[in-house]
Amino acid sequence: MLAPVPMIGAVLALLLVVNISAVQVLSQAPHPDLQFSLTDQGVIASDGERSWVAVRLLNDQEAIELQPGDFIEEPDVVSTRSTYRRFFERQALIVRILQSENPRLETESGEVIPVTLHEEPLPASPGFWVQLFVGNIGLLVGAAVLAFQRSNMGARHLFVTGLGLSISASAAAIYSSRPIAIDGETFQLLSNLNFLGVLVFCCGFLCLMWNYPKPVFNRRIAPGWYLLMLAVFLVDAFALIESMDLTRRIPPVATLIMAAAMLVVQWRHSEGDPLTRQSLRWFVFVTLSGSTFFTLFILVPPLFRLELVVSQAAAFLAFLTIYVGLAVGVARYPLFDLQQYWMKSLIWLAGALLVIAVNLAIVSVLGLSGSTAIWMLLASLLVVAIPLKIAGTQYFLNRASRNFHHHLPRIVERMARSDIQDLGALWERQIQDIFRPLDMKREAVTVVKPVVAKRGLGLVVPMIDSPDSLHLEYADEGTRLFNSLDVTLIETLISLFDISRSRQHLADEARLEERGRLRRDIHDTLGGRLLTIMHSASDERVESESRQAMGELRDILSAVDGDSILFSGLLDQWEQQLGLQVQASHAALDWQVEDRLQHQDWQVAGKDRLNLGRILREAVTNALRHAEAAVVRINFDWNESELVIVISNNGLIGDPDQWQPGYGLKSIRERAEELQAQVEWQVEQGWLHLVLTIPTTHWARESNAAA
Repeated sequence: MLAPVPMIGAVLALLLVVNISAVQVLSQAPHPDLQFSLTDQGVIASDGERSWVAVRLLNDQEAIELQPGDFIEEPDVVSTRSTYRRFFERQALIVRILQSENPRLETESGEVIPVTLHEEPLPASPGFWVQLFVGNIGLLVGAAVLAFQRSNMGARHLFVTGLGLSISASAAAIYSSRPIAIDGETFQLLSNLNFLGVLVFCCGFLCLMWNYPKPVFNRRIAPGWYLLMLAVFLVDAFALIESMDLTRRIPPVATLIMAAAMLVVQWRHSEGDPLTRQSLRWFVFVTLSGSTFFTLFILVPPLFRLELVVSQAAAFLAFLTIYVGLAVGVARYPLFDLQQYWMKSLIWLAGALLVIAVNLAIVSVLGLSGSTAIWMLLASLLVVAIPLKIAGTQYFLNRASRNFHHHLPRIVERMARSDIQDLGALWERQIQDIFRPLDMKREAVTVVKPVVAKRGLGLVVPMIDSPDSLHLEYADEGTRLFNSLDVTLIETLISLFDISRSRQHLADEARLEERGRLRRDIHDTLGGRLLTIMHSASDERVESESRQAMGELRDILSAVDGDSILFSGLLDQWEQQLGLQVQASHAALDWQVEDRLQHQDWQVAGKDRLNLGRILREAVTNALRHAEAAVVRINFDWNESELVIVISNNGLIGDPDQWQPGYGLKSIRERAEELQAQVEWQVEQGWLHLVLTIPTTHWARESNAAA
C-alpha cells in the first residue's frame, strides 16, 4: 500500500506513459497535406485554396473508393460485426496507399492530384486534447479520493470509474482525431480498449451507486457484476455474436439505467437524514448529468440506427461534470468525508496536470518518435526515478527520526520548564511537530503502546496524562506511511516523558519535605517565642503587636503550604484581625462588603491570600500609625470580573504625590503587582482612599476546577 502522495505519483506516472503513447500513436498515422471533410456532395478534399469531390485513393498497385463511412469518429456505430471488420480492412488499405511511394487522389472531374504527407509531432485536433484531459481528470480525481479513503467501498468504485474513463477516453482520443486513417490492427485494438474502458466505467458506476453513501443491501454485487462485464467483453473481442447491439450498446445502457435506479433507492433510504440527503442531492446531480448525456447522445442513437449529432469529444467533455462536480462537492458537502484533506489534494492534482503538460510539450517539441519517447521515459524512470525512490524511501523512513533528533533539545528544555499538569499539552505538540500528520484527533480509546493502523496510513499513540489516545493519519502530510521506526520513536519519547515526570515528582516531594521541615522549625521556634511574649506581656500594645505578628506568621505558614481557602472565609478572618488592630489603636473600623461577595466560592491560593492580607494590614497600619486616623473604612465591591477594595481613613492627609516612598508603600506596590492588580491613592473631602482593583478570573477558574 502506498501513502497518498506516492499513490497519486504512481497514477501520474501511468498517465504520463498513456498520454505520451497516445501522442506518439497519433503522430505515426499518415498526415496528408490535403484536408478531408464530409458534405452533402460526398467526401471533399481541400488544399486550402481549392476543393474537390474525392472519388478514390490509389497508388501504382492498389486503389480504394472513398466512402463517407471511412470518416466516422466511432466505429461502434455500425450494426454488424462484418461491417465492423470491413471498416478496419478499409482503414488498413487507406494507410498502405498513403504510405506508398506514389499516392494519388482521383477527383470526381477525373483530375489526379498527388498526395504528400507531413509530420505532426503535436496533434492539432482540439478533440484529442479534450478527451485526453477528461481521462486524466477522471483518474486523478478518483485516485485523490481513494488515497484518503482506502476502506470506503464508494471511493474504490469511484476510482474504477476514473480508470475506465481514462482507458476509454485515451483510446478514443487517438482514433477519433485521426487525419484520415490509422492502421487497421491498431485501430481495432484501440476500439477494443475503448469498449473495455466503457465496461469498466459502467461496472464502477453501478457499484458506486450501490455502495454510496451506504450499501443498498447487505450484499456485494461487485465481483459478480465485474465478471459479467468481463464475459461481455470476451464475447465481443472474439466476435462470437454478429450483432454489435448485444455487446457494445445494450449492456452499457442497461448498466447505467440500473445505476440510476440505485440512485433512486439511495434517495429513498436517505429520508429522515437531512445531511445525507443534502450531499446526495449534489451527488445525484453531477453523476447523472454527465452519464446521461453520454448515454443519450453516443450509446442510444446507434440502437435506433440514428446518426450521431454530437461529436464524441463533446460527449466525453460531459464527464467533466461528474469529476469536477465531485471535486466541488467534496469541498462544499461532506462527500466521502474528505474536507480536511481536499485542498491539499487539489494542489497535488494541479501539480500532476502540470507535470503531464510539460512532459507532453517536451516530447512534442523535440519531435521524438514513439519508441524514442517511450524509451526516454523508461530510461528516466530507471536512471532518475528509481534511485530517487530508494533515496526517498530512506529519507521518508528516517524523516521522523531526524525530526525527533531536531526537536530533542527543545523537548528536553520544555519538559524541564513545564509542570506535570502541562506535560499532556506538550506531548500533543511534540507528536504534531515530529510526525506532521494531515489529521490528528484525540479519542476516548485506551491503548497501552503505540500501534501502526490501517496498513501504515494511521498511528495510534497513547496519551501520557489520561486514558485517551491520539489517532494520527497520513504521516508527513501524506507523503509516507507510518512504520515500526515510528513506534520505536514514540516509545522513546514516552520514556523521556516518564523520566521527566518522575524527576518532577521527586523534586516536588523534596520541596514539600523541605518546606515541611522549615515550617515546623519556624512554628516551633518563632511561634513559640511570640506566644510567650503575647501571654507574658504587661503592656496592652505589646500584646496586640504580638497577637498581630502571630496572625501574620500563621498567614505566612499557610501560604507556604499552598492550600486554597474560600474567599468568604477570608473575609471573616480579615475582619476579625483588622478589627483587633484598629481597636488596639482606639480607632473605629467601618467594614463594608457587598452581599454577593459573601457567597462567592472563589478558591484563593496561599500566595494571593498572603499578598492581599499584607496589603490590607499595611494600609491599616499606615492609617493608624502615620495618619493617626479615627476611622478606617474598608469597602469590598465586585464588578463581575474584578474585586475592588477601597481602604479609606480620615487621618492627617498629605498630597500622595509628595510622599517619600518608604518600605510600606513599596511593599504595597510590589504585592499588588504580584496580584496583577492596579493600586492608586485618591484624596476626596478630607478622606484618603487607597483603591485596589484585582482580577478574579483565575480564582473563579480554580473554583470551577475544584467543583
